[in-house]
Parts: sequence; C-alpha cells; structure tokens
Amino acid sequence: MFESPQTPLEIDDIGVRRYSGDQLVEAVAWADVSFIAIATTDEGPLMEDFYWVLGTADGKGCAVPNGLAQDHGLLEVLQQRYGDGFDNESVIRACGCTDDGWFPCWSRADRGDHPTARPTG
Repeated sequence: MFESPQTPLEIDDIGVRRYSGDQLVEAVAWADVSFIAIATTDEGPLMEDFYWVLGTADGKGCAVPNGLAQDHGLLEVLQQRYGDGFDNESVIRACGCTDDGWFPCWSRADRGDHPTARPTG
C-alpha cells in the first residue's frame, strides 16, 4: 500500500516531486532538467500567480506554485545547485510582475536549451 507523503513537495538529491494527497502529480530528476523559468499570471492576488517551472528537453517537468516553493526552500536549492549560472535578476523581475510573464532563470547551455517563451501544449 502506498503511503501518502508527509509533504506535497519533495526535494532531494534525485530531483523534485509534487503531490496532491497520495497522488504524484509531477516529477523531474535533476539530471533531466534542461531549463528553469518562472511563469507568472495576472490572476493574483487571490489565486496563485507565480510558478517555478523545471522543464526537460522533451517537454516534461514539474511546475511548483511559489507558496509551496517558499515553504520548502526551492529557491535556495536552485541557487546552490546552479550557482553563478542561476539568474537571480530574473527572479527579482518575476517577483515584480503582475501580468502574464515568462522569466528564464537557467538553461543547460551544453544541450542548447534556451527557452524564451512558454512551452505550448
């Protein structure tokens, strides 16, 4: 029998997993992450309007609402894992955005992944 995770978000040496109850919603392994971006919407402040997107080259990945990311220290993990290559200025710009926006924070340059727009589909 599957036990419900203690938290809706797990971050460890393998990657990031987001749950709803006992159901895995999305997951991404660090080895597969090809880009990190922030997606903002114009739906705030009554609804979540800021999402961390950890995407893979094949269009999969994990989107983490910012409230959940803050509760689990995702920004700090990303800053440590990606160091000087992580664009903190994009985070600052995203924090000030109240419209639909896409803010690339990191990409795997050696694979040529440089997302400049939201994924489609």
